[in-house]
Amino acid sequence: MRIKLDYDRSSQTVDVPDRNLLGVIGARSFKDAQGAPRLSPAQALASPVGSPRLGDMVEKGQRVAIAASGSLKPPALPSLVEIVWAELEAKGVPDSNVTVILGKNGCGPRPESAITKMVGRRVKERLACQWADPDDYLRLGRTKSGTPVDVTAAAVEAGKVVSLGAIGYDMFAGYTGGAETIIPQMAGSETVESLLRLSLKDGAEPGRIQGNPLREEIEEAARLLPLDFVLDVVLDGFGRVVMATAGHPEAAHRKGLAFLDERMAIEAAEPASIVLASCGGAPFDRSLESSLEILARIKPLAAPEGIVILLAACPEGAGDSTMREWLSWADHPLSIMNRAALCLKPGGHLAAALARIVTEIEVFLVAEPILRSEAYPLLHFFPTAEAALREALARRGHGASIWVLPKARDILPRLKAREGQ
Repeated sequence: MRIKLDYDRSSQTVDVPDRNLLGVIGARSFKDAQGAPRLSPAQALASPVGSPRLGDMVEKGQRVAIAASGSLKPPALPSLVEIVWAELEAKGVPDSNVTVILGKNGCGPRPESAITKMVGRRVKERLACQWADPDDYLRLGRTKSGTPVDVTAAAVEAGKVVSLGAIGYDMFAGYTGGAETIIPQMAGSETVESLLRLSLKDGAEPGRIQGNPLREEIEEAARLLPLDFVLDVVLDGFGRVVMATAGHPEAAHRKGLAFLDERMAIEAAEPASIVLASCGGAPFDRSLESSLEILARIKPLAAPEGIVILLAACPEGAGDSTMREWLSWADHPLSIMNRAALCLKPGGHLAAALARIVTEIEVFLVAEPILRSEAYPLLHFFPTAEAALREALARRGHGASIWVLPKARDILPRLKAREGQ
């Protein structure tokens, strides 16, 4: 079968032998999702899950913080702020008592001038708006396991905290949205560094809540704030809202997860010796860092000692500088994992996660020369999907089974549980 796979701003075509092909796993469109009726953000705010309506929770004159995820961008973000603001205004909360806090989501320093673009001119002119301040945190205590809970002061000092989140899959925390909008996006460096250690524990993986040590820690930490109310949305590939849920930080969030999984979680009957996947092209394959979460998502489809071929052009190279440095010198995955155990820091956890993956499978990356020219001993680089597939079949045998995922970013593959498990 001749299959076209997105690659950067173009595509590559690969010939997959029919005798080897287990199947092509494609994404369902949002319009195919069934389940409960989808609510707009305004409807979700009016019908909260597990919570009173936001307007019934605030008092006239109370200070309110609207904490917005760094994953939200225009046009979704300004409209969500406006909807919450209107609810507060109707209950007599003056504009002077409302602060919008924007999470940085690992984006590094952001100029003040960018705030207007993010929230819209009307919001910027009427409400206090700021980035989560890395130097202005208050400690709320510690979780049961000892994680210090430091949260940006503007949120801690508010009488009520409302978060605006985008629900998607997270490489370590299972999902984005809910409490993740506050922890780690608006947390201090000590909190973030403590959470990094949990990101490498068993169960910290995409699409998992129960038994995920990182997600459990994040939600416990957010209860110390406390986070009072969430408005979470699922976005399509163009950043438009397709579903909204509001109310209790965990109950409302779980409703959004159910919708996301209905559309993106797809069961496969068995693992394959070879998994051939595309990130989905630009902008989803811009760097190794941005492609790594997709690799973690599809890795369960590969049999032990199998091969994942990932089309990830990476025109920006590795991305995170610490990850690049850790990967460049390590000739064995245990070298990175041992380093992470001794001194873990942001970026190093990404290298350690990749090292953990390659202890179980081989990773073939179809990438641009900017990445292929760098020395990463743990990875195998190829200029084309055809070349990578030829090598994979040579290594695993010409009878090796193959799954193909043309748009891996849009799915969460899961293996069907066998009887008795």
